[in-house]
Amino acid sequence: MPFEIARTGLISSQDHLDVTGNNIANASSVGFKHSRAEFADTYSQSIYEQAGVDAGQGSLTVDIAQQFAQGSTRTTDNVLDMAIEGDGFFVNSMGQDTANVKYTRQGAYRLDSNNFLVNAFDDFLMTYAVDEFGNSTDLDTIQNLQIPTVSGEPEATQNVNLSLNLPILDSSEAKRLSEFNPKDSKTYNTAAAVPIYDSLGTQHMLRIYYVKPAVERPVKYETDKLGELVAMDYRSVDASFDLVDPKGSYIREGDGSLSTVDPATNPAPTPDAFDNQSLMFTFYELDGQPINPVQNGVRTSAAWNYSYTAEIDYVETVLHDQMQDTDYPILANGNRWHGAALFSSRGLLDQAIPGIPMQLEPLESMDTPVASGGVDPQQLTINYSNSTMFDAKFQVYEASADGNRVGALALVDIEKDGLIRATYDNDTYVPLGRVAMVKFNNPQGLQQVGDTSWFATTDSGEAIYGQAASVTGFGRIRASALEESNVQMNVQLIELIIAQRNYQANAKMIETENTMQEAILQI
Repeated sequence: MPFEIARTGLISSQDHLDVTGNNIANASSVGFKHSRAEFADTYSQSIYEQAGVDAGQGSLTVDIAQQFAQGSTRTTDNVLDMAIEGDGFFVNSMGQDTANVKYTRQGAYRLDSNNFLVNAFDDFLMTYAVDEFGNSTDLDTIQNLQIPTVSGEPEATQNVNLSLNLPILDSSEAKRLSEFNPKDSKTYNTAAAVPIYDSLGTQHMLRIYYVKPAVERPVKYETDKLGELVAMDYRSVDASFDLVDPKGSYIREGDGSLSTVDPATNPAPTPDAFDNQSLMFTFYELDGQPINPVQNGVRTSAAWNYSYTAEIDYVETVLHDQMQDTDYPILANGNRWHGAALFSSRGLLDQAIPGIPMQLEPLESMDTPVASGGVDPQQLTINYSNSTMFDAKFQVYEASADGNRVGALALVDIEKDGLIRATYDNDTYVPLGRVAMVKFNNPQGLQQVGDTSWFATTDSGEAIYGQAASVTGFGRIRASALEESNVQMNVQLIELIIAQRNYQANAKMIETENTMQEAILQI
């Protein structure tokens, strides 16, 4: 009988050594949970035997219990690595069929050749579907997650929104429109730029130049021998312009001559009248080429009524005039720049003036056409809503445009609640899915299947699905991190000593019993 008892002790000690050795061997296995060998004594007693005198029949390994204590978390350089801090398991599918799943705490994931999220064993990470706001839509259905390499369809720009402050400038800062040159910053006062897109998603740069205009006009007239008024002195008119309806007696005609106005029978043309206004001229350039502002297919008017003070026979008189098309420059390459005027009324850009908002001529009419992708010619609407013209420095509050290009994948981000979101280089953020999480009423009942994974069993109970960082008891997910094994090496070395001691003691028991039997046989 002692032989049999010692044999069970050897088996139990061997099981203890096996469990300890497996724990030590997996000390570096990500997501591994160490096990503990649990033993019990065995008895076999007949009803005819005297109670309390059975020495027992040895020991028995009753369970190798897994210990699911939290392992330490290690930061990694892979944004797709995930560690669970708290309760729960990842769900992995062993193929495209989501019916065959296993559960793991090993969160080392990567993209396969088809951009599916998989682990080193090519098991697919299971996720929940989400809506455009990142909210889970169905916690009862799990699916493989594929990360698109591109996002969106190309969309042509239709609207450009500019919100800015144009400064109030005095006549010393005015620029002659005939000298405007976008390559010379001294010929304009300030500029803004907005990227736009054509229907193929190609990006172009729209630049807008703002000029406080100074226009040369005759400011002195004298009477000739025939009694006609002759312009004697041309100077730059103060670019602030008097756009209020003034009282005057003359109109300067297109040929430069003056016409007398009888207010009773032929009142002077009313200038474009706004109180306390200022004027800026804008020129538009796309990819280095001039484009012309139009409204409803017609170029914005090149003539703007205004008035200024001139000297007629040594008497200061208010003259009515217009800014003519001839005031616009012609570039050396033959391209004519047609600008549009921006007026302010009490500091706010007036939206009633033609050209605000405005459309630009079809981009295909340029020397180097902007690709249309086979659609109708592209037009842009420039909107200056919420823009001002105050006595303050130039400042752009907003410069934006709709439209977009196809975006290439730039970054994948995983949040603590398991939301996986892709960022694309066209500044779009797309929620792709949420990591599916499960927990069990009895995780120690799970069946180990290798690859640091488990199957559910009747002992573990069915998987309870949920999402990370929720009120239902699931842990949170930490991205760019892995959960280390929960093996404590110092504890395992002590267990190794104990198992070795027990094994040697049981072996000594067999040796002792053998010596006693040999002594009996020698009698």
